[in-house]
Amino acid sequence: MNKEAIDAYNKAIEFDANSLDAHFRLGILYSRNDSHNEAMTHLKKAREFGPEYAEVHYRLGVVYDKKKKYNEAIDCFNKAIEINPANIRYYKSLGFTYDSNGMHDESVACFKKAVELEEG
Repeated sequence: MNKEAIDAYNKAIEFDANSLDAHFRLGILYSRNDSHNEAMTHLKKAREFGPEYAEVHYRLGVVYDKKKKYNEAIDCFNKAIEINPANIRYYKSLGFTYDSNGMHDESVACFKKAVELEEG
């Protein structure tokens, strides 16, 4: 875990508890280190401060997926797609999550959309 970065973002939050960027980046750091509860806490805060920031929804979806909370992950990925429908990665992640949740038709549709976007 990158302790220096975590400490720096925590200090930023002490200075400005409403910092979208600091909460978002802490969420990513914690997620990468499999500290999913901490990641969720910070990503939910970031979502609160930046509800139209697609990447926050996407990253929160990734954490839910890792925790096998597929319905919540699907909701987050769909929100990210609603905000930024051109992001191929969002469709791919949604497709994998649908597949993990046994929703194979929906999964295939997501992967087809990702291919369609890749081909332009």
